[in-house]
Amino acid sequence: MTEGEKGVLSLFVIGAMIVVGKVLAGGEPITPRLFVG
Repeated sequence: MTEGEKGVLSLFVIGAMIVVGKVLAGGEPITPRLFVG
């Protein structure tokens, strides 16, 4: 992988972890809006 691909992948992983954390903390249903936002 190139540096650019690694950066995009790491951002995606961090974003996914934040979404999971929000769902676990707030008990929100998982919707596409969470992933977009």
